[in-house]
Amino acid sequence: LDTSGNAHDLDDSSQPQAMRAARMALGMCGILTRVQLPVTPEFHLRRRRWRVDDMDAFLDQQLPQLKQQYDRFHWYLHPETSSSWPMYWEPATAEESAAEGRTCRTAAEQWEDAQEKEFGVDGLPLIMRWDNCSDISSRSLTHAVDMEQQPLWNGEYYVSLGDAGEAHATREILKGFQAVAESRGLAKPSKHLWLHVRYVGGDTSSLLNPCYGHATCAAFELALTAPAMDAMLPPWEEWAAYYGAMEKVLRGLNGRPHHAKYYTPEAPSQPGFGLPVGQFMQVCKQFDPQRLLRNERFDAVFQAGTGAEASGAAVAM
Repeated sequence: LDTSGNAHDLDDSSQPQAMRAARMALGMCGILTRVQLPVTPEFHLRRRRWRVDDMDAFLDQQLPQLKQQYDRFHWYLHPETSSSWPMYWEPATAEESAAEGRTCRTAAEQWEDAQEKEFGVDGLPLIMRWDNCSDISSRSLTHAVDMEQQPLWNGEYYVSLGDAGEAHATREILKGFQAVAESRGLAKPSKHLWLHVRYVGGDTSSLLNPCYGHATCAAFELALTAPAMDAMLPPWEEWAAYYGAMEKVLRGLNGRPHHAKYYTPEAPSQPGFGLPVGQFMQVCKQFDPQRLLRNERFDAVFQAGTGAEASGAAVAM
C-alpha cells in the first residue's frame, strides 16, 4: 500500500525497479501487506570441523585450498591457543546422510545441553559447539542457536582480500590482540575471544551490499563470549579494546563495518537485489510522495552519505 491507500502488485518482470526498492525498503516505500517467497525443498548436508594447531600452515597452505574446494566454508581462530578451526558443509544424499549415522542435534537439544555445562563433550566452549554431523538442511544449520543464545559482545568487518592478504591481516590482528592483553596485565588474550572469518557475495549495486561494492569479501567477525549460558557478559571496555585492535588493521585495508546482510551461494552475475541510495529514494517517492514514512534521522544519514539535497522537510514519526 502506498501512503494514499492504493494497492500495488509488484514483481520482477513488470516493475523491476520497484521490486528492488521494496526488497530493501527499510519501511520507507509504503506498507508491505503480502509477500510471495520461493520455497526450496529440504536437502541434506554433511558438516565437518576439525582443529589445526599449526596456524602458519593453516593460513598459508590449507586456507587457499579449502576456499577453492568448498562453497560453504568458515574458519575460526582462537587467539589464546593460536589454533584454527576450519568448518565446511557439503551436499549429501539422503542415503549418504543416513549411512553415516551422525544426526545433528536439534536446537532444543543444543539448548538443553548448554544449560548443563560450559563445554561440550568434545571440550569446545559453547561458541564452537559444532557437531560433525550429516542431516537434512534444517537440522544441519541449527548450530547457530548456540552462538545466538550465548551472551557475547560481537562485531564484524568486511574486507576484500586475497589469500595472502587474509593471512597478513590475521597475523596483524593477532599482534593487536596480544598488545591489548599485555596492556591489561595478561600474558595472552582472553580464552573467551574468538575470531570468525566467513565468505560472502553481494549485489554490487545495492545499498545493502555487505561487501561495499565488491562482488565477494571476507567477513571478519570478533566475539568475546561469556563463559557460560547463564554467566555475565565480559566488561565492555575489554571487548572494545580487542575490537578496536581488529578495526585498526581492517580499516587500513579499506575494510568497512557490517551494516546489513545479504547472502548468495556465489557472486551474482548481474546486480538485482537492491538499488543505489539515490535511485532508491526516487522510487520510494512514487509510493510516498508526502514523505510520511521518512524521518529526520533517515534523511540525515542517507542524504549525507550521497550528497543529495532534501526536497521539503521530513516528517518525524
